[in-house]
Amino acid sequence: TFGLAPNGLMVLDVGLDAALAVIQSLARFMALYFSNQPVFVLPPHHVDTLPPHHYKAGCLSRVVFLQQCRVSLAVREQHLSSTWSVKYTVELMLLSRLFPEAVWFALSLGDWKSSVVLGQAFSLHCQNLPEPSRYKPGRMLALTSGPHICKNPPCAISQQP
Repeated sequence: TFGLAPNGLMVLDVGLDAALAVIQSLARFMALYFSNQPVFVLPPHHVDTLPPHHYKAGCLSRVVFLQQCRVSLAVREQHLSSTWSVKYTVELMLLSRLFPEAVWFALSLGDWKSSVVLGQAFSLHCQNLPEPSRYKPGRMLALTSGPHICKNPPCAISQQP
């Protein structure tokens, strides 16, 4: 359906799935940027959400690579510096239901504490879901205390023989 915004522009009623797809793509794009991975978008003729940011761009059939310096320049020119942050990236991931990716993103930035907290919260959330709507074990990342924790010195201190 159509409507008019207060500024007189025509606004489309966008469905939840379409809105989630846009938010997920933005979150994944920002995650690529902040984790210093090659930043890319899909070409205009390939309308789809960006794949999870732990996928390599080489696995995709065709992508358009962007220079990080140009992305930074666009953020500054459009006065988006206050929202262009790691915190906002995680918020977008959580709002768009990318919980496992938020855990992976925190871990990829070296924030193992946030990774553990997010992973444990997500695991507890999944335990409270009805059986048919639970995440499939093969589809989600290992989110609870696992090998990524033991890479860090505090883990060695807290381990009991």
